[in-house]
Amino acid sequence: MEIEIKTRNTKLTNNWQAEVEHHFARIARQVGPAARLHLELGEEHNPSIHDNKVVDARLHLKGTVLHTHDSSTY
Repeated sequence: MEIEIKTRNTKLTNNWQAEVEHHFARIARQVGPAARLHLELGEEHNPSIHDNKVVDARLHLKGTVLHTHDSSTY
């Protein structure tokens, strides 16, 4: 599975990249090499947004796209 990681208002460290690869290793084994995963990791700088750490994930499979969005304070 091909993993593409983009960042917004933050830097991608080696620890983050290793953690992403570790967490998505099981999915990679199940979907095969043709699948593509696009992750966008970011941090919102608006003080009115309590959960300022955000992630968008899109998993492209054979003709299907699974999309999820989550936010957290950590």
